[in-house]
Amino acid sequence: MEKKKDNKIINTTTTGLSQNEIIQTYGEANSQYIQAYKGIRVDKYGDAKEYAGRSLKEISEYKINPDYKDANLKQQAGFSAEEIQVARKNQQNIIKGDETRVSTTDGLGDTNNTQYDHVTLDKNGNVIEGSGTQMKFLKVKVDPKTGEKSYNVIDKLANDKSWDRYDTDITIPKEDYEGAKAYAQKKYESNMELSKKAAEKGNTEAAAKYKRRAEDYKKAGERVKPSEVTQEEAMDARLNPETFTAKEVLKGAHEAGKVAAKSTFVVAGAISVGQNLYAVFSGEKDCVEATKDVMVTTGKAVATGYVTGAAGSTIKSLMHTSSSVIVRRLGTTTTPGMIVTGAIQIGESLTKYAKGDIDTTELFEELGEKGVGMMAAGYSGASGAMIGATIGSVVPGVGTAIGGVVGGFIGTMLGYNISGVIYKQAMNTIHSEKIAEERRRMIEKIAEEAIRENERYKKMFIEFSKNQLATRQRQIEHFLSEVNEGIFNNDMDRFISSINTMGAAFGYDLQFKNMEEFDEFMLDEDSVLEL
Repeated sequence: MEKKKDNKIINTTTTGLSQNEIIQTYGEANSQYIQAYKGIRVDKYGDAKEYAGRSLKEISEYKINPDYKDANLKQQAGFSAEEIQVARKNQQNIIKGDETRVSTTDGLGDTNNTQYDHVTLDKNGNVIEGSGTQMKFLKVKVDPKTGEKSYNVIDKLANDKSWDRYDTDITIPKEDYEGAKAYAQKKYESNMELSKKAAEKGNTEAAAKYKRRAEDYKKAGERVKPSEVTQEEAMDARLNPETFTAKEVLKGAHEAGKVAAKSTFVVAGAISVGQNLYAVFSGEKDCVEATKDVMVTTGKAVATGYVTGAAGSTIKSLMHTSSSVIVRRLGTTTTPGMIVTGAIQIGESLTKYAKGDIDTTELFEELGEKGVGMMAAGYSGASGAMIGATIGSVVPGVGTAIGGVVGGFIGTMLGYNISGVIYKQAMNTIHSEKIAEERRRMIEKIAEEAIRENERYKKMFIEFSKNQLATRQRQIEHFLSEVNEGIFNNDMDRFISSINTMGAAFGYDLQFKNMEEFDEFMLDEDSVLEL
């Protein structure tokens, strides 16, 4: 029995760890919709970028003139469509491993650009020349008698001279693309037919006019491109931005779950086959029993893989768009997957206890040798130390000392989150299982302990933040004092040293350590100033 339990733990842990790349990729990709909702931009490292554009939330709060309600809503839905286009294209690029990103021109601070609504940026954030596009969500007219559709965007491109200013593709609603192309072709053919008839009658001027118009419609059809957005989605985002964003994140989570399930099938299958082949060779199982065990074990692992990928990517999306830079950086580690894996294991243990499969002692062994509180503390402490060291080594400008501080912060935050997970799983077990009274009381006790732990970590979290602010305040006061002394005593070395000390405190290593190094820099014609 002990061996079986160990195998299960190995499979669950392996499943969680093996999905980290999927969780990171899909979590960042799906966060694009939350970024669109909030009106923020965050890169893959969790660093916030400057953004001057609209947000889905902001657009949803635009005023409506009751006399022009439909027109106002359609215009505002067009603004929402621009933001969804960015989110969806960037989501796709991240999943494909494409480092280019799409941005609205407004988002780059180029407000009311008459040429482009969107541009593509290279991996360094520079606009790629010739990448600009214009988005047009115009009305499609339907003939009440024939039911035939005419596409305003095609007619405008072909006939409206004011549209000659656009030197780029025109993106139109996704569902209109095929119809618009067919309409342009139809108008091309009908005008070519008119040109032919005019030529047969000897009317060369009319023939030339119809031919030019035919060519204009042909070009119009070539210039339209399908957007990633439908008119229905754009209106939904305008009217219900929160619901729209949640649906898109959940859709992305489902895709992450499917990919993770496929990946888990390979990983868990290989582990299970290896374990069972050994069991067959050692005489512990026959071939039929081993084959059945491979199928059962792999099937369970695939289900776990789906949950880990879906839930982990959602947690990553939320962490990636947090207002706290530390939480965003934490989201780039294995923590999202660890939280989900921990939740699965906690839920499994509580369910087994509720069913009577394990006793109280075995329950606490599975949750942690010293009980729920120590389990949360140990989990958070070890994770905090590990993640703090990781951040200290990989984030530019953050040394070991700062990494340790960050580790403490993360440990506290993880304790807060994990105690919340334990409480939720305990409540889920109580509501979903038929439980003997004695066991019910024990699970309720676990839930109560989890609440107390949650409050304790919350207080630690707040205290930690206050201490950090106080420390920074003292550093700034000391810095200003030292700078003043350097200026008033004409001590430039002291002045530069003070600035360097302050820079180090905030994670920056400045270029000049003293006046001598500055003089050398000024005399060296080949030196480059590092900003």
